[in-house]
Amino acid sequence: MTLFATCDGGRLAGQAGAANLLLPSLENYASQAPKASPETRAWQVAVLASPVQAKRENVNDAKIIGGTQDDRKKLLELHEAYLVANGKFDWPAIEPIWSKQPHARFFNLNGHTYQGAEHWSRLWAFYGKNVKGSYWTPYEIGGEISGNMAVVWCHRRGSRNWIGSNSPPRDIHYQGQEFMSRSTMVFHKEEGKWRIVHAHFSVGDVGERPGGI
Repeated sequence: MTLFATCDGGRLAGQAGAANLLLPSLENYASQAPKASPETRAWQVAVLASPVQAKRENVNDAKIIGGTQDDRKKLLELHEAYLVANGKFDWPAIEPIWSKQPHARFFNLNGHTYQGAEHWSRLWAFYGKNVKGSYWTPYEIGGEISGNMAVVWCHRRGSRNWIGSNSPPRDIHYQGQEFMSRSTMVFHKEEGKWRIVHAHFSVGDVGERPGGI
């Protein structure tokens, strides 16, 4: 089965085909969404005010298309486990989630590509010494499952600080400011267990949208 999930905060879809895209929680996004209902805008403000509550609501509201309830639940659990480990660059916590296949490939937020789990582990060892991370709250969570493949995507908001003695190779929001990023994770099954075989992270933009679209 294949799963596609978007990070938007919400409830697990109880039926295949359910889909829901909530507006991002960032204030800039709220101001750029004139069609948003008062209820949606209130939710956006609540996300900023209460990250812990927002995290719980975001996971509850996630919409998964296809697969079994157990598959949807497990994939969201793995997605959350990654976010927790990512905030601390905790490699022992993420190693069981990352695929051990040599063809696994990961596109990091820094713009570079990493081949296999061992390559990624060295990147985290570097970041663990030079970056003070935080939990990146997901929203607009969505996805789809088909057979032994699944994809999960979301937006995330978080912050981090560069604490290394040297300047970062590329300065991407390392001064503690909150910023939005996008995440896509592709899962497949290895010995009956879901594992992340590909991930693609990128910085999002809250500026003017081309053509206002």
